[in-house]
Amino acid sequence: MTSLTGSTAATLSGTVAPPTVQAALLGSVVQIATLSAVWLRYTSVASCIPDPRGCWHDPWARQVLITLTICLSLWLLSLRTIRSKGTSDPSIVDRLWSILPWLYCWHWYGSAPTPRGLLLATLASIWGLRLTANFARKGGFSGGEDYRWAEIRTWPGFDRGWEVFNLLFICGFQQLVILAFSSPAAAAASSDVPLNALDAAATALYLLLLAGEATADRQMMRFQTEKYRRLRAKEPLGAEFGRGFLCSGLWRYSRHPNYFCEVAIWWAFYLFSLAAGLPLVNWTISGAAFLTCLFVLPHASLDVTEVLSSRKYPQYAEYQATVSRFFPLPPLPAGERAPMRPVDAVLIGWFCVGLAVTFFVDIEAVLVQRPDLYGLDAAHTPLWPPEPCVRAVRWWSAADPLMHARPVWFRAAIWVEVLVQAPFYAVAIYAFVRQRSWVRVPAIVYATVLLTIMPIVLAEQYFGPHASRRPLLVTAVYGAYVLMPVLLLVRVWSVDVFPSTPLAKRKAAGLAGGEAAAPAARRVRSPARKRA
Repeated sequence: MTSLTGSTAATLSGTVAPPTVQAALLGSVVQIATLSAVWLRYTSVASCIPDPRGCWHDPWARQVLITLTICLSLWLLSLRTIRSKGTSDPSIVDRLWSILPWLYCWHWYGSAPTPRGLLLATLASIWGLRLTANFARKGGFSGGEDYRWAEIRTWPGFDRGWEVFNLLFICGFQQLVILAFSSPAAAAASSDVPLNALDAAATALYLLLLAGEATADRQMMRFQTEKYRRLRAKEPLGAEFGRGFLCSGLWRYSRHPNYFCEVAIWWAFYLFSLAAGLPLVNWTISGAAFLTCLFVLPHASLDVTEVLSSRKYPQYAEYQATVSRFFPLPPLPAGERAPMRPVDAVLIGWFCVGLAVTFFVDIEAVLVQRPDLYGLDAAHTPLWPPEPCVRAVRWWSAADPLMHARPVWFRAAIWVEVLVQAPFYAVAIYAFVRQRSWVRVPAIVYATVLLTIMPIVLAEQYFGPHASRRPLLVTAVYGAYVLMPVLLLVRVWSVDVFPSTPLAKRKAAGLAGGEAAAPAARRVRSPARKRA
């Protein structure tokens, strides 16, 4: 890809190690196999195996066949440069990223027109046209190979496995992910549920995230344009542009705010499948989930960008130490945060899941007073939780009768979860991300409360009047509410949960020394004033 602003040579060793080609190929195979299994199990694609021609009459199955044809065609097209360059060039895949999703959505709408299908096709078009215009401004359609692929071929082992990587990951998996995160529009095409409040909320969230992505892209474009203008004009760069990379605006709170908004946009898109009547967890979630993996997992797209940036800019390591990798968060002072431990990442994930489960699932037990009358009249149909969440609770109640019976003590425990545990989850996410040791006491209280309640819940599940007929499944789910508090207790057992870094200790010592030295200095100077 030709950059219309400029380019910086990658001459440093970098701060992020690239993946091995074996890991990249294995990941591609596993993810393609998982997507295929989901579609074969839960969609009409399975009918294509005995009768491929019959699939042509089903919009979703037809699109899957078209997409597989696109995958093969893109791979064959990428091979055209082998004779001239000695390697394939899959850059056309990047040029189609912002075009194919909205084409898919219009295909499904044209096959089965519905108001929700029209809404989704319109939203996807707004996203795609904006992103395509931004890509064009950067030179994405001006020809040449995307610089990332040239860089990746220099990584260990990729020179030998490049053509297989191109087939499986670039031309294969990425195209399937595009289809997967567009699939809520296919679900909307087959639904007769009218537009509702969840559609409105999802639309508002989608547009808000789209505005955030556009703002981040615009800030980056302005920065790079001005930086290279100064370089070409041989003007002084100053501190801001001399650093080489943008760290103001939205980029002050996340190293990849555009990627964060991109991933979150398609999670908002997934909400439309719930509004269309599908369960809380349905087959279209695979798109948003695998897109998140494509960006966020170690050695994924974020780390590819980190490898390139850390090899170009000497100060990028400091930026990595102070600014969040993905989620927008207030920046830290330089040198005051140690690298995050794996156990802390696991706990942060648990706290996020806990918040979602509390306010989308468990809260149903206290807000829906009469489950048997839910949906029949307004008095017994509260605005929250969303109707798909209520359906999910009903589905789970088949294995967990306690959720359906909801005795008084159980509802009391849910209120404790809503009023005590949920606020703790929010506080703990902040504390573990920002590495604040004051979280120790709240964490001990939370873990103690949960470990006190869970034996009662499990005893009811095994021996009580509402015992589950699927104890192994219930144990697998509720067991997490025992294991995670124990893990948290072990993690915060030390008084100094997050030991200070050397720089933070020096700053604290300097501050204390300054406070102690100031009165002494005043005492020394006072006699001199008296003598005067």
